[in-house]
Amino acid sequence: MLDYTFYIVKAWDADGLVRNEGWLKGPYTIFNYSRNFFRPAANLQVDWTFPIDYKELHFHNIMPETQAMKNLIDRIKPAFTYALHNAGFGGVYWYVTEDVPALYPGLREAVERQGIPLHLGEPESPAIPQLAPAVLLAEGIEAEYDYFERFGAKNIPKIVTSGTCSDSYSKQNYGTFTFLTEMPYFYDARIADSTPAAVTRSAAVIEKIDWTLESNRRMKEILQGSERYMGEKNPYLCAVHDALEDSGLEPNRRMAQEDPAYQRPATQAEYFDNVLVTQFYRLLSYGMLIRAHEYALARTSDKAAETALQQGKEKAERLHRELADALEEKLDYSVIPIRKLINIQLECGLKAAQLIHDR
Repeated sequence: MLDYTFYIVKAWDADGLVRNEGWLKGPYTIFNYSRNFFRPAANLQVDWTFPIDYKELHFHNIMPETQAMKNLIDRIKPAFTYALHNAGFGGVYWYVTEDVPALYPGLREAVERQGIPLHLGEPESPAIPQLAPAVLLAEGIEAEYDYFERFGAKNIPKIVTSGTCSDSYSKQNYGTFTFLTEMPYFYDARIADSTPAAVTRSAAVIEKIDWTLESNRRMKEILQGSERYMGEKNPYLCAVHDALEDSGLEPNRRMAQEDPAYQRPATQAEYFDNVLVTQFYRLLSYGMLIRAHEYALARTSDKAAETALQQGKEKAERLHRELADALEEKLDYSVIPIRKLINIQLECGLKAAQLIHDR
């Protein structure tokens, strides 16, 4: 008996759900997923626009959906929250807002029972502490800010453009324990391969950074001829701009060069994550680049604009197709059946809720 009163919010971001409808029923290929994918820019994400004042970061542009979430949290003062997240590609991993080692063996058992690998590559951000294999500590946007400050970034509010998140807000105000299970739709077994690679972890990170800078150059080149016709409120363009913000890459390079943790040989999982999983997520940005042009084309009747936007769309489509075809060759990926996704989410959530209730 959990003895909880559950408040279930089916969808925090209804607009985002609608903008992802194109891939929800398949076909489940990385091409179709990336071509129909949408994730808002950080400062327009419901779970990342909670208010914060931290050092030079001041964020109070709270979205209506975020305000509704904040009001609910303030009213119920939750002891435990569970956010159902997804990761597009990789393995299963978790976030916790405090270290609870007794929980982790049961989580791993839930994943092993479904035959899905753990995510043993890099954390989503080098600012995130790892508590155990595939278990990360959620600390809010302050940790990201401090990381960039540590490695000499200038004008950090240009890099960190969002507010903080619901789990940080809940913990700071009500002592809430928040738990997240990050589930991929696609996986390649290499994401769990802990054998040594032929390069250092530092070299793998630097290879990722150099590839990303070249990818950014190609995207910016396409936008030079068409962006003027898109409008500032184009949601896909806002998301693309977020992907192109590369002020944080040089601090990442410095981290890879200076941090002793990055001087050892990379594991196969870390190398795979840095090189190929990075390219998968960039494919999502290429898909949104196409959709930014389509969104603008549907809202203009100006001939010059139509010509420039159509040309930009065709260039973006070629860029997307080129990378999608390359990844189809390089990745040996499987699609996780939705029943397995649900089973893992549910079992992990119930185990975490029980442990927090009983302690």
